[in-house]
Amino acid sequence: MEKRMSQVSMLMVMITLVGAVASSANLITYSRWSANKNRVMVADDSGANPVEVYQGHKFSPFGVSPSISPPGSDGSWIAFRDTDIDRGGGSALYKVRADGFGFTKVLCSGYDGVNGVPYSSVSSPKWSPNNRWIAVDTFEGIALVATDFEVGLGATGEECAAPIQFIYPDPDADADWDKESSVAWNHNGTQMAFFEILQPRDLGPDQIRIVVLEHQESVWYRLTEIGTDIELFGKWPFGPDWQRGGSLLALMTREGDGPQGVNRITLVT
Repeated sequence: MEKRMSQVSMLMVMITLVGAVASSANLITYSRWSANKNRVMVADDSGANPVEVYQGHKFSPFGVSPSISPPGSDGSWIAFRDTDIDRGGGSALYKVRADGFGFTKVLCSGYDGVNGVPYSSVSSPKWSPNNRWIAVDTFEGIALVATDFEVGLGATGEECAAPIQFIYPDPDADADWDKESSVAWNHNGTQMAFFEILQPRDLGPDQIRIVVLEHQESVWYRLTEIGTDIELFGKWPFGPDWQRGGSLLALMTREGDGPQGVNRITLVT
């Protein structure tokens, strides 16, 4: 068992080094840095037959963090972020089909909200399992955008208005806690989970927690908070993912810095 966990940990380290990996049916998507550009790749679920479906802007400071949709009638789509050249910088949200066609811009960077909901730079898109929403991180919190929405390439001004929905922070959120990771959807898109860390970040015991939101009657509620122990969950939590069809969360944590650092995978109910 110990050997098996070591092998799994090594696999996760390799994924972390290469880029984010997400799957859809028999496809996976991941990012690759090559020739000073972020590239979005698609391969079959064994990692074979990789195909580049997007080549990012040169020296872009943003990781593309690709997320693949469930298969639909027109195939799978990949959502990712990259520099918004139309607006002269910042990170925008884009999508492209898994066959490399249909590339378009979903959200502009740093929209000022003149004719829509204001939001700042977007990151860490996560496609919902029910194929209805893309969840994104912004400085204002977690926001949802419908999967069939797009502003289109070249959008820079009023056309950047987007019908996005902020679901967190909510009125009951604790201002002393800061969201720390991308979200993880459960198997049917009715719940999502993420890490929060107590500020200022002293990283003592019980200063990391998992927040679970649940969708009820068109509103997202804070369902529960799971307190964690620094000795068990490590100092640097990231990469939560829900077990397919189950109630377990897989958490990636890192203890220590540099070559002595250790990555661990932990399951919680």
